[in-house]
Amino acid sequence: MDFGSAIDAVGRASKRSKIGRKLSRRLSMVAKVPSLIQNKFRTSDNQQHQGGRSRSSSMRHVSRTFEISIIAPDKTQRLVAARSGDFIHNLVSPILNEFQLVADSHGPAPYERSPDHPNGTPVGTKYTLLLAGSRAVVDKQVDVSCLEGDILLIETKPSHSFQAALDPRLYLAEELLWSEKEFCEALASATELYGKPLQRIGCLNAFEQDLIFGTLQDFQRESLQRCLELERCLKSWNPETTTLGHLFSKQFWLQQEEYQDVYRKMKEVIRDKKSNDEEFVEFCKLRQGAALHSLQALLDLPRFQ
Repeated sequence: MDFGSAIDAVGRASKRSKIGRKLSRRLSMVAKVPSLIQNKFRTSDNQQHQGGRSRSSSMRHVSRTFEISIIAPDKTQRLVAARSGDFIHNLVSPILNEFQLVADSHGPAPYERSPDHPNGTPVGTKYTLLLAGSRAVVDKQVDVSCLEGDILLIETKPSHSFQAALDPRLYLAEELLWSEKEFCEALASATELYGKPLQRIGCLNAFEQDLIFGTLQDFQRESLQRCLELERCLKSWNPETTTLGHLFSKQFWLQQEEYQDVYRKMKEVIRDKKSNDEEFVEFCKLRQGAALHSLQALLDLPRFQ
C-alpha cells in the first residue's frame, strides 16, 4: 500500500469511527428515555400550519390503530381507539360533544351565564387539552400518533362569577387571573417537558441548563405569586375600593427588561444547538410530541406576556 492509499484508509476508518460514535450516542439517548416513542413524528400526509409552525413530518407511517387514554372532565378515564393519520381534535370530539364543550372562539357572550348541562357542566363551557405528565398544552391539530404513550387530559376552563356580569372590572380581573394561571402553567411545563429530560441525557451543560430553565423557573415563581395575589384580591373584591395596580409595580417592569437581556443569551444557545447538535434537535422534536409549544415558543412566552 502506497502512502496516499494509507492516508485514504485512515480517513475512511476515522469517518466510520465518528459515525459509530454518533449512532452510539443516539442509542444511548433512546435507552435513557424509554418512554419516548419514535413514531411521534408528525405524518407528512397531514401537513398543517398554525402559528407559523409547520406540521410536515420527517417520516411516513402506515396507518394503524391503537388506544389513547383520556381523562374526561368528570375525571373518568376512557380508552379511545385512534388511527394514525387522524387529528387529535377528531379523537376528542365525541367527549367534547358529550360534555357540551366548545373552543375558545365559541361559547357564551361576555356577561352571559349558560344553562347547565345534565351532567352538571354549563353548556358552552370552554376546555383545554393537556398532557397528563407535564401538563403541557396539547395541539389538537396534530396527528393522534403524537399522543401514543401519553395520557390526555380534557379540563374545563372556569366560568365567570355572577357578580362579574354586573362589574366589568371584576370580569376583567377574573380574565387576568385565568390568563396568568395559563401562563404560569406553561412555564412550569417547560421543565417537565424539556428541562429534566435534557438534563438526564446531558444535552446541555450546567451553565446552559441554568440559563434556560433556571430563568424560566424564576419567572414561573413570580407568575405564581401574582396568581396568589390576584386570588386574594378577588376573594375580597370590593367594586369601589379594590385595585390591581400594585401587581404591576416598577419591579415587575424591571423583571421584564431583565428577561429581554437574558433572552438574547438563551436564543444564542438554542441557535448554536440547532446548528451543531443534531441529537438535541431530534430529542426536542420527540419531547414535543403532541405539545403545542416548542422549547423556543416557551422561551418566547415571557416576552409577549
